[in-house]
Amino acid sequence: MNKGYYERYWSAINFKAVDQLKRITDAHGHNLAQFSIAWILNNPVISSAIVGATSTKQVEENIGATELKLTADETKVCEDIWLELRPPRYFYGR
Repeated sequence: MNKGYYERYWSAINFKAVDQLKRITDAHGHNLAQFSIAWILNNPVISSAIVGATSTKQVEENIGATELKLTADETKVCEDIWLELRPPRYFYGR
């Protein structure tokens, strides 16, 4: 992996965000991937979600996310975490 990859993704703020989301999903009995997809699908500003899978199990889990409706508290936690990650910290331009 090159330095740019690590700078983009392997950072303390990203790990903190994942830890926060993992605590919420564990407490509410959700799968982290499903919860993340559900947050995107429940956001009225976002028109679609592009997800991938490498196994049938992942496809089934992704489909399960379409039935997951987040509570107001769950959505607020996601929004708060997202705001901590904004503005973008990595510049993609050359």
